[in-house]
Amino acid sequence: GSTYWLQLDIYPILDKNNEPSHFMAIESVITELKETEQLAEERQERIEENISYAKKLQQALFRKDSLEQEIFTDRFVLDQPKDEVGGDFYIIDQIQNKKIVFVGDCTGHGASGAILTALCTSTVKSYLTKYKTLSPALIIEKSRQKVEELLQGGELESVPDNMEATLLFIDESRQEIKYASTTQEIYYIGEEDNLKIKPEKVKVDGRYEVQDKTLKYKPGSMIYAASDGFKDQFGEASGKKFSSKQLHETLSLLFEAPCSEQEQKLTNTFIKWRGSESQTDDVLILGIRL
Repeated sequence: GSTYWLQLDIYPILDKNNEPSHFMAIESVITELKETEQLAEERQERIEENISYAKKLQQALFRKDSLEQEIFTDRFVLDQPKDEVGGDFYIIDQIQNKKIVFVGDCTGHGASGAILTALCTSTVKSYLTKYKTLSPALIIEKSRQKVEELLQGGELESVPDNMEATLLFIDESRQEIKYASTTQEIYYIGEEDNLKIKPEKVKVDGRYEVQDKTLKYKPGSMIYAASDGFKDQFGEASGKKFSSKQLHETLSLLFEAPCSEQEQKLTNTFIKWRGSESQTDDVLILGIRL
């Protein structure tokens, strides 16, 4: 008297004229299989619900568009995670009359990367509060060391490269940017200037540490900070990475356009380059009109 699932496989039996004269049906009870599928579907639904909620939490934590608009009237954020949530994040703020731009790329992507972004964001913000605009390199190094310390212990042991980062302190009164970066390149493009700025490190006590650098800028120029997701994306047609050189060339052609237009053209370029290839990593590019 119980309900059960039945699978029917029906085959024709052909006569001498190769016409179907009879049909044979094989009945299989697949109740256990269907129950397993239903459990898997319910589990997947719960995972998707949790990821969707995690995405909302991440957006609430990192994205404050109204505040960003007050700080930079012409800026864009190209934020395209590989999965629903990602390991790339950014901070835009204002401290001591200086404008702050931080771009971070945490180890991993998806849910694990998203969890790490929450830890890294709170850590970076705490050191920004503590050290203000003293030194971008100091804040990056202190943040990386603190996150590594927090991750030590248990089965994880340590994630030494827990976060790649770029930190800019923009001083509009002096038209000057004090910056530091671990591995990420910075692009400064204007009518008279076109620079791809590579990170600089020095060896201290057996390990390489980032260094503070200063850049004088001209109003109307653009400054771009990005994670490595865009330049490392493989293209369907070429099978090669997009490359930082090609990204620099693309930005050089776009910098005069309004930032909203730049974002759209960069998105289209990425989609066209990727084609049917799967997305390699999280993508984050910030463009700021100085």
